Amino acid sequence: SPSNFMLSRDPSQVEVTWLVNNEIGGNIIDGTIEAVPITTTYDAPGCPPPRNPVTITAQIQNTSLLSLPYQVNSYARVRIVYRNWMFHTIWDQVFSCPLSFAADHVRYTAGFSFSIDDNLNVTNVVNDAMAVEYFGSPTACDKSNVDLTRRGNPQFNVTVENGFYDASVDAFDFVLDWIVPTALGYNYTSVGSDGTRFPGQTFGPGPNVPVPGLDFPVAEGTFPHQGLVPNANALWEWDLEHVPTASCQ
Repeated sequence: SPSNFMLSRDPSQVEVTWLVNNEIGGNIIDGTIEAVPITTTYDAPGCPPPRNPVTITAQIQNTSLLSLPYQVNSYARVRIVYRNWMFHTIWDQVFSCPLSFAADHVRYTAGFSFSIDDNLNVTNVVNDAMAVEYFGSPTACDKSNVDLTRRGNPQFNVTVENGFYDASVDAFDFVLDWIVPTALGYNYTSVGSDGTRFPGQTFGPGPNVPVPGLDFPVAEGTFPHQGLVPNANALWEWDLEHVPTASCQ
């Protein structure tokens, strides 16, 4: 704001006009502000407005006949944020021959919903149940292994230690605990060179790897990444979206 050394120090001799996005008193889209002399309260809209952050302006001017005609503007910028959010993540693994035990395809999904409180901290976290989807049937890379069936209990999960909304970058900063699956496991029958069958053979599964306390900043949107895992191609994708309501999409 400009210097205010020419303003009267007597509150009764100054007049304050409040504006929201350059409109006196604001409106239902940008939010409203009470027209009181010195201090006021800004009521945010139910949905983030098109012009966001919102600019709140106080136009302060001398009103006394004995004061110099002078006006100064003071500004504040306020970002309006949705209250409720959803975080979803996908771990999609495609195992291919000859590097893998079997050609196979699996996709895991996990996530959580949450709210932010008046201090912009993450609260009311509800974890989603993990889901696993397999595509087709596995095919052994070694043709002497037949009758493959999947075994084991692979896990892909994410939980929140803590988090907050960082208005300076318009993103959330989470601390997340992850569990990431590795290789799938199989029951199979091995067939010898003379055709003899040896049922009851097993392979894997690989371990579920915990990754605790990972600092994870994320903005709203969908973000696919190529995962680095042995013997498979992995697509790691996460998606952060606000929860729409009937009045606020």
